[in-house]
Amino acid sequence: MTSFSIKPDRLVETASSIDAAVQRTAAETATLASARNTLLGGWQGDAADAYAAKQGDWLSEMTRLADVGRAAADAARTAAQAYREADDAVGRAWSL
Repeated sequence: MTSFSIKPDRLVETASSIDAAVQRTAAETATLASARNTLLGGWQGDAADAYAAKQGDWLSEMTRLADVGRAAADAARTAAQAYREADDAVGRAWSL
């Protein structure tokens, strides 16, 4: 028989790690967006327009990726709380 255990504290640690990665990614994305804007400030023409469109798409995807990361971190915290509550309920039931 296979068994497994969940450690809520590890889920919270995982959520914190995800949060930190999202923050680093957001900071790097902001730096790249600033560099993009500086570059496009002095660049005109079809190539600039094509670059701006593709880079804009990429920046949008990075924002979406950050949103997914935040949602994953929130889900891990929610799961940790649910496991704690379930453990507490089982503990109370066994102490009757």
